[in-house]
Amino acid sequence: MSNVRFVRAQDRRLSLWQSSVAENARRQMGEGVSAIAVLAHPLMRATNDHVAAVLAGGGGAALQPVAGDERQTAAFLSQLGLEKGMALVDGDIERAEAVDVEFRRYSDIDPGFLVCALTFAEYYMAHDGKLLYNDWKIQGGGDPDYGVIEWTLPQDAVVGIIGDWGTGLDDARALLKEVLAFDPAAIIHLGDVYYSGTPHECRVNYTEVIAEVFAEALGEGTRVPVFSLAGNHEYYALGYGFYPTLTTINESIPSAEQVASYFCLRTIDGGWQFLAMDTGYGDADPFDQVDPWYAGPGLHKTEVKWLRHQLESFAGATVLLSHHQLFSAHATLNGMWSSESATPYVNTFLKEAVEPYLSSGIAAWLWGHEHNFAVYKDDSFGLAKGRLLGCSAYEELTASEPYKVNCQEVEYLDPTRYRVSSEGDYYDHAYAIVDFSKRKDPSGPVSISYHRFPSWGEIGPSSPKSRLIYSEELVRPAVAP
Repeated sequence: MSNVRFVRAQDRRLSLWQSSVAENARRQMGEGVSAIAVLAHPLMRATNDHVAAVLAGGGGAALQPVAGDERQTAAFLSQLGLEKGMALVDGDIERAEAVDVEFRRYSDIDPGFLVCALTFAEYYMAHDGKLLYNDWKIQGGGDPDYGVIEWTLPQDAVVGIIGDWGTGLDDARALLKEVLAFDPAAIIHLGDVYYSGTPHECRVNYTEVIAEVFAEALGEGTRVPVFSLAGNHEYYALGYGFYPTLTTINESIPSAEQVASYFCLRTIDGGWQFLAMDTGYGDADPFDQVDPWYAGPGLHKTEVKWLRHQLESFAGATVLLSHHQLFSAHATLNGMWSSESATPYVNTFLKEAVEPYLSSGIAAWLWGHEHNFAVYKDDSFGLAKGRLLGCSAYEELTASEPYKVNCQEVEYLDPTRYRVSSEGDYYDHAYAIVDFSKRKDPSGPVSISYHRFPSWGEIGPSSPKSRLIYSEELVRPAVAP
């Protein structure tokens, strides 16, 4: 296992533990240290070994110290630190003191996990566990156009789309520079700032990285609007890191403020809209992560009505955006809940929210969450084009076999083409470029191209340039008479 492997868990408890450890590692090293240096810190290295062992053991792994094996013992100390943090969360003083006694046996080699336990408990108990969410019925005063971005895309706009990008790693920075080379009018992020979207992480892995790359690639003070969906990882810290980014990231661009975790971004001529949903809100409950009957995630109960209003009131073509997938060839989405309907590979809640509109204006749906790029067969489950774009920075191991088809009913457009490749231990990254400049009329076809970019791992780039994977036209489905 690499000393600097980036490990992520779809688990609020483990993700907050990683966030707490990474934050303390950065404090030890000083502000300005690189993300790769944080990953290589003994605290973070041991924690990622610990989390990887838990994931490999199906959540039930219990590490034990091994005499003479410093790495195994360090991972055990991470496990012990998390146990101390959960004892503090539960108010179990007796258990917390027992963990302290155990820690004393390793006080000479502990890199600082007891302090991490305090940080973890603070994050876990913050805000009484209440998720942030800006509701158009409440914060928007019932205005269905709440969440519609006032700023509009130029008629000849280029838009860059990235997904699962918030690692802060060097290849994430380099990929964003490649996107900026297309001179985009705007950039859209499909969500996930790791490990749990704490205020610290949303700063050092997202807003600061964007500002630094923009300054280097475009010149100091030059910005283009950036719009963001909320992934599940942003909600592991309850959204308190994510929401402040919405009010600050575009503050130098008049009328480009994003007020909610869902949004509608339109071209100036009214021909096309990007319609973005918040699926992360429904994937933040830690109990869902151990519930075999869990189905979803769906949208916030009031958001479905907002979404449908934007579809019904807009005469042009729509590109839907979400963090979570509508369907998957690789992942089971609905657990036991969907065993009777025999569709564990389709998110039933999301499909029901938009099904009446799939054939009357929705040209494509782009999503992330799975750390891979995939072009699914056109017209699958009534959707003209479904595309997975969840690998703009997260380094997916080749050993995870992300292209393995576990759900035969979900087909790729071509089983052997239109995919990212791998060199060594990791699959490459990908991003998309939507080009509106060649339209002959406002809602006419637009081009979209998908590009792969090398995943650097810890050794740096072998060839730090993008390569085209696939290009196609997005066409507004004909409305039945």
